[in-house]
Amino acid sequence: MTIMKGIWFLCLLLIIFSAASSAENDILESFSKAVGVAPPGIPSTDDIVIPGNAVSMILRDSNNNLVTNAHVLVEMSQADRTIKTLFYVDETGILDLHMDDGVWTLVLKVDILDTQGSDYYVKQTINPVNDANTSITLNPVGSLRGTVYLGESIARNAEVSIECTALYGEKTEKQTDKYGSFNANWLPLGNCKVSAAQAGKVGSATVQITHGGLTETDIMLEKGVSYSGAYYYVLFLIIIALILLVVYYYVKSGRKRQPELSKEEPKDKKNKRLDDILSTLGKKEREVVELLCAKGELSQSYIVHNLVIPKTTLVRMLSGLESKKVVWVKKVGKSKKIGLTDWILEKN
Repeated sequence: MTIMKGIWFLCLLLIIFSAASSAENDILESFSKAVGVAPPGIPSTDDIVIPGNAVSMILRDSNNNLVTNAHVLVEMSQADRTIKTLFYVDETGILDLHMDDGVWTLVLKVDILDTQGSDYYVKQTINPVNDANTSITLNPVGSLRGTVYLGESIARNAEVSIECTALYGEKTEKQTDKYGSFNANWLPLGNCKVSAAQAGKVGSATVQITHGGLTETDIMLEKGVSYSGAYYYVLFLIIIALILLVVYYYVKSGRKRQPELSKEEPKDKKNKRLDDILSTLGKKEREVVELLCAKGELSQSYIVHNLVIPKTTLVRMLSGLESKKVVWVKKVGKSKKIGLTDWILEKN
């Protein structure tokens, strides 16, 4: 029995060893196949078929040299749609696109892998019907990388703005990440001022952008936000103007208007009917009637501006006074004339 158990144990070991060897061979075979597989590459323009007009563009730099072996980020905009894609331009320097009819806004961002930063940028309009074969001159650009510090700590989510002397390129507002860093590509060559702000602190630095280069900078947020003397002078003038405006409207709306007696009547003569009617009217209605007593016939617009009453409110008010036979309203051309009735003036 002992010999039989030993034989069974040896058979079991052989089966396990055989299975393990087979699995190892399968793994090695799969790995050897994977090593020979080429990684996926960026598609060339020949691999992408887009309906529309074929447009062939020769990419050149400012010295009329071909721009070759580069990745090109393409943004095509027309009306309310934008198409973004990535192409690889080979040694011919030719970029082939397909566009529908109409005028397109074309943005090309070119990156050559041999350089640290971005390399070329251009933005222009193109009509595929007229520009089926065209040459495009690219503007040289570079990249910027920086870190913003607030005291001894990094400044997360700080606002960063970049202003450059040249007008081309992509100059967008940036914000630092959780490490206090920011990146900007497609910046024009030359001097650029980089400003950052956070928590009432500001800082800035001037950097030099080079063609295809990656410029690095650190910005310290130390100074508080300050304003020039001209700012405070303008602010002072605005405050004075607001105060005068408030005083003007307060005096105009709060002053009491006393009706003037008619020059044709004795000053001691009282109009009892008018006094009785005034006692039944609201404040604004009394002001309208008193103004008419003092000035005589008036236009609707004069009453609106003089008493500071909305036009719609005055129309309703005049309608009520007209029904009480206090005033009459007559349309003259495009305006309206208002006056006191003979009845209220006790002329009949």
